[in-house]
Amino acid sequence: MSEMPKKTPSATRHRVIYGIGIGNSVGFGLLDFLEGEEKKEKITEFLGEEREKRSFSAALDRAKEESRELYRKTLGNAGREAAAIFEIHEMLLSDPDFVDSVNAAIESGTPAAEAVLSAGESLAAIFERLDDEYLAARGADMRDIAKRVYSVIVGKNEEKSASGEQIIPICRDLSPGDTANLDTSGVAGFVTFSGSVNSHTAILARAMDIPALVRAEEIGEEYDGAPAIIDPASGCLFINPTPEEMLRFAEKKAQKRQIKADQVAAAKAEKKRIAEEKRQAKRAKAEAKRAEKKRLAEEKRQ
Repeated sequence: MSEMPKKTPSATRHRVIYGIGIGNSVGFGLLDFLEGEEKKEKITEFLGEEREKRSFSAALDRAKEESRELYRKTLGNAGREAAAIFEIHEMLLSDPDFVDSVNAAIESGTPAAEAVLSAGESLAAIFERLDDEYLAARGADMRDIAKRVYSVIVGKNEEKSASGEQIIPICRDLSPGDTANLDTSGVAGFVTFSGSVNSHTAILARAMDIPALVRAEEIGEEYDGAPAIIDPASGCLFINPTPEEMLRFAEKKAQKRQIKADQVAAAKAEKKRIAEEKRQAKRAKAEAKRAEKKRLAEEKRQ
């Protein structure tokens, strides 16, 4: 998501888009259409087998380190279960099928960056042909790790938005790595036209409490920059919302804040109760020791 001047959407009419909701929160922000497929303008020349293989090996090492960094970040933000996704990514980066496929393509004269994207897409397609929905969703992970290696090879850096506006990214699909790197203070939710409720992206969205819609109806970029409400509970994206929809959004937001406040208060009360029980147990133990000491002293005197 690169820094841009404030967008003026060409489509200003009210519209409701339907999809599959992920999470229990609601969000309001400006729609931000993200770029689609990786661009290949920089893949123009084969630099020789040895050099291309060195480039691939170095990119693999860097991508593994990025997976470890994402693990540590997600562990702090969303917990152990969500963070484990990036342990799987590190394993995929070492998968012999992936590594051997890339090296074989390089040996046949394909630049490393192109070989990485091709191998990632081929293996992702194999996952997606499986009947098991959970395993099929791993195709997105394969594309994610291939994209990460590709980005290291071509020197592509993610630009962070400096805009103060909350946004709702909308795209074909969002990778687990991109999801973990979302700035939750500036992102009100996200929408994808594909995806799965069992994907690692969906798991991360739930763990990070980011409202999301997957498999949403497709819309054009004329809505880029349009205000929208994302409401996973109803499976809806309200574009250019009406005053009534804004009122319902405000009410749901207030309810969510109250629920969170109640949960925090309950957690504090429980912590206080446990601490008090420990103090009472400690006092009881001390009193029992004093009573036993006094009893032994009495026995000696007798």
